[in-house]
Amino acid sequence: MKLLSLIVLIMLCSISLQSAGKLDACLIFTKADAEALLGQPVKDGRHGIMESDGSGGTAIMSQCVYHTVADYGKSADLVIRKSPSSEKVSASIDTVRKTLKEMATAEPQNISGVGDTAFWAPIGQGAFHSIQLSVFRGTSIYLIISVKGFPDQQALEKAKTIAQKTLSQLPS
Repeated sequence: MKLLSLIVLIMLCSISLQSAGKLDACLIFTKADAEALLGQPVKDGRHGIMESDGSGGTAIMSQCVYHTVADYGKSADLVIRKSPSSEKVSASIDTVRKTLKEMATAEPQNISGVGDTAFWAPIGQGAFHSIQLSVFRGTSIYLIISVKGFPDQQALEKAKTIAQKTLSQLPS
């Protein structure tokens, strides 16, 4: 009975956090998810510098980064941004695409099957090489996913897996 009460309490807390508009990327993309995706044990998820609770009418943002224990060169990074209101999506997409093009080592490529609009590009070189996937859904959800330590196509597939799992857990 105590276990059932604890489960109900956790669910109620989750519902109240979701309704309050709070996001936690490390609860959506978990350590177990990261270990399965990266194929190795990972360190605990670390919230990044891109955190905002949405106070003052700003966008809610949460970031979670996982690094493998044995090989620090492998990592997965998720940033979730939820706007408090509808935005001019086409302008946001153009701005993000232009910024990614400036950072990338190749032209950003469109992909289908993830969100409403998605594109990716390789960024950095050598030990700092990764791919970045940008995903937009609706007028308020924007994801940035980076995967490091794998060949580009393999990293892209891993990033798409993170995106699909994340989008499935966010309200439309």
